[in-house]
Formats: sequence, C-alpha cells, structure tokens
Amino acid sequence: MNRMQIAIQGKAHSFHHIAAEKWAKQPVEILPKSSFRDVFEALKHHETNLGVVAVSNSNYGPIQETAALLKEYGFPVVSTVSLPISQHLIGITGSSLATITQVYSHPIALAQCSHYLDTHLSNAERISYEDTSAAAAFVKTQNNPAIAAIAGSAATNYYGLEYVAKNIENDPDNTTSFVVIRAD
Repeated sequence: MNRMQIAIQGKAHSFHHIAAEKWAKQPVEILPKSSFRDVFEALKHHETNLGVVAVSNSNYGPIQETAALLKEYGFPVVSTVSLPISQHLIGITGSSLATITQVYSHPIALAQCSHYLDTHLSNAERISYEDTSAAAAFVKTQNNPAIAAIAGSAATNYYGLEYVAKNIENDPDNTTSFVVIRAD
C-alpha cells in the first residue's frame, strides 16, 4: 500500500505528524524535516508535494516564521487542521521529580508547561530541542533518569518512555492550528 507522503517539521510521532494524519484521515508516510524552512524547500525541490506546518497556537498566537515562509514561497494552503495539545513530562523507567535535573523539549512546549516546571522542577535546566518527539528520542537514547522530555502521548508510547506527569500544559484548552500546503 502506498501511503501519502507529507513533509513535516519534526520527527515521527510529533504533533505535526498527528496533524498530518488527522488531515489525511489515514496513516501517512512522513518526510521529517528539521525546520519549517526545510519543509518548504522539500516542496520546492519536489521531494514531496504536500507539507504540514504549524501556523498558530491558542496561547502564543501566530507563528511569524511560518507566516513569512508562506508569503515567501507562495504555496497554496489546501486545508487547516486544529489539534488539542496535551503535554506530558516523560522519562525512562526510574525517572521521577526527585531525579530529574534536565528537561528537553521544543521551546514552545517548554513555555506551554512553564507553570508546572516552575512549581515542580524549578531547579531543573530547561533545554530547547528541535521538536517534542526528537526530545523524547534523545531521552530514550540517554537512558538516564535525570533527563526528561516534554512530549505528547504518541512520542511517549513510540519510544517506550514512562509518564512522570501527565497533562502539564499551562492551559488545558491549548490548541495548535496547522496548514496543509501543496507544491504547484
């Protein structure tokens, strides 16, 4: 079976991946890219003809980088997808609030969970990572109970990590809007 291929910012099992599958209404083959610009470049160079990029978050407003890229490249927006965002503190077996000294995640995810981190892990170092799923993958490879990530359930389950705390986002109604773009 040939799956629809969609370029996304981030790794498999990220929120972008979930948004792509929600739009497609089926499992998709993702083409993971490190940045929003890389998604647009993939379409420009015909690596795929579809991309999914976040355009706004209910707490943080429009994503200026995406808006600028949409204008620069001129790819048509074929659809929008809205996705509720639930963030979880995750680690390897044995991770706990008492062991965690570093928390990795996308900068927006770290900001979306600032109240929880300020209250429960105020001394833990917050380290920006390219996306939530990549942060989960990194935590898995480190195999260290002092290192945790903030990510969604899909990444948590895929990488076989444990929940230290669920639903730690500041706003339980946190939602991100994505657009599906198509190469001409």
